[in-house]
Amino acid sequence: GVLSYIDGIGSKKFVKIAKGLQKKYGAEFKAPKLLLNMAEKGETFYERFDPYARSEAKKAA
Repeated sequence: GVLSYIDGIGSKKFVKIAKGLQKKYGAEFKAPKLLLNMAEKGETFYERFDPYARSEAKKAA
């Protein structure tokens, strides 16, 4: 899906694309703060919101 696509190209590159689209087409293409923060830190959605982290933490406990 979309999150995999963003992770695949990198949040920094996606924000750059979004800024270009925002400049050309308007505010509806503005990247949200979460994505801007992720781009600054070089994070991905699957690192930040790991769906398996909870189940692994339960196994370790």
